[in-house]
Amino acid sequence: MKYHLTTALILGLAASASAALYEDFQFRDDAGTQLSDTTNTGTDGGASWNGNIADSGTTQGAVDNAGNFVVGYNAAAGSAAITKDYSKKVVLGTALTSGSFVFEYRLDSWDLEATATANGTAENNQGITFKLKDNNGKTVNLLSAITKKNDKFKARHSSNNPITATAKQKTFDLAGSDLVVRVEGNLDTGAFTTSYNYAGGGFTDLITDGAGLTSIKEIVLSVEGDADGNASTATNPWESNDFIAIDYVTLDVVPEPSSTALLGLGAIALLFRRKK
Repeated sequence: MKYHLTTALILGLAASASAALYEDFQFRDDAGTQLSDTTNTGTDGGASWNGNIADSGTTQGAVDNAGNFVVGYNAAAGSAAITKDYSKKVVLGTALTSGSFVFEYRLDSWDLEATATANGTAENNQGITFKLKDNNGKTVNLLSAITKKNDKFKARHSSNNPITATAKQKTFDLAGSDLVVRVEGNLDTGAFTTSYNYAGGGFTDLITDGAGLTSIKEIVLSVEGDADGNASTATNPWESNDFIAIDYVTLDVVPEPSSTALLGLGAIALLFRRKK
């Protein structure tokens, strides 16, 4: 009796079985598709964004012809200029409470301004924020914005107690493309790191000492459209043609070594062939 084992096929099955993302919003759809209608192809199933970004019936976020979700003005997407703050979220069908994870989003392109407003105040806090919210409502913030201090687009990572980390930021040009922001962590230990990849230059660390993130319940997208919320003094930081185009948002659950081992044994059991 002889058994034949195809190693390459086993490795291929293991890789494909572990490749599925838990949440997967690729924004690959027709122009005019709203955020809440975007299909989630992740294994978590029905989790979806809780509504469109809209202001008095005017679309302020939509998918363009290139398959990017556009916050701000874009004629191809049919979206209008941002005029105030918004917050939309994805509530996970099943909250993550253990194991390793990778959260990631990519900004395909952006074009922001830094001019003074009618009231003479420099623009501030223009942009978007992605947040990972735990079961207790605490968050890790991954901010993309503009500051009146240096008038630069930035990736700034921060958190709030009991989730702790040393806040850091990196600035980029106001018009640019291809920025990937990532959070990697282990929910059993609470430790996490954040990093960015700009224009294909490889990932660079920002936060390396994150702690206290032991669950993930929601993914939140906040649009910073009104610096202070007061109509009489607001700086109205988005210019009429400003936009940020989001390519994808994903949350990956990384298989633990024990799970990988079991997967390998299962593949071996399926692929053993009995030969005479």
